[in-house]
Formats: sequence, C-alpha cells, structure tokens
Amino acid sequence: MGEKGLQLLRYDTMVFYVVRGKLAVTIHKTTRILESGAYFFVPQGNVYNIVNLRKDEAKLIFFQHKGMPVE
Repeated sequence: MGEKGLQLLRYDTMVFYVVRGKLAVTIHKTTRILESGAYFFVPQGNVYNIVNLRKDEAKLIFFQHKGMPVE
C-alpha cells in the first residue's frame, strides 16, 4: 500500500479519474473508498490524501486547474 501524503490545494482545483485500483480518498475531513471508474474533485482551498488499498499499483489520471490568489 502506498500513500500520497496530505496535500493542500491553496489556489488550484483538481479532478481525478481512477483508471485502476482501490483507493481511500480523503478530502478535508471526509474519506471515501473509490475503485476503478470512479472520479473525484478537490476544490481550491482544501487538503486531500490518497491511499492505495491494494498491493498492485493504482493508476489515476488527473486534471489540475491552476488558480490565482484572490485579492
């Protein structure tokens, strides 16, 4: 099992698609179990973590929208 580690998206927004694997995804304080074919969205200003729940490698595709600080 591998873990990404807690990440903060200060200004960016991300969308992930799970191509292969079973993951525990935490966004802010909510954790969900996701498998192949699922997708999830991490809004700007949130922390997230991804944990691979299987021994084999998980595969994800992601899109990152680069945001700018709001003044």
